[in-house]
Amino acid sequence: MKTNSHQNESDLEIHTFRLRFEGAANIALDTSGYWCGADGRLIEGGDTLNGKLLLALTASELERGRLLIVPVPTDAFHARQVTAEDLLSYNAFEPQTTLNPEVRHHILPEIPESLWRFWSVYRGLVVSRPKPAWVAMRSW
Repeated sequence: MKTNSHQNESDLEIHTFRLRFEGAANIALDTSGYWCGADGRLIEGGDTLNGKLLLALTASELERGRLLIVPVPTDAFHARQVTAEDLLSYNAFEPQTTLNPEVRHHILPEIPESLWRFWSVYRGLVVSRPKPAWVAMRSW
């Protein structure tokens, strides 16, 4: 997903965020990740693939924004612009960590088991099934 919020397209860098699930070393749930600006507006988003999320961000976006992980595939938000508030209503996980803009591969704090189990039980989600790479990596 690309929005017009990016300040200078030439300053964009691909950042990889590695998701981990507390108490489940070999589980990767179907999730999506969204980067929102400090004002809550959506900047970038995409589906995770094998526990990794790829986002194109500028250094200033990385320093000032917030990452929200939700148990909802991007198709649910495809037709409209979501905000951080919308994502939080889906019980989003917001990692509390400082991200260095010079680093391109980030390992996020573990998503608490109490949260991801809630996602799978109450949202009717199941453990990831293999998806073709083109489905998970599509730009929308």
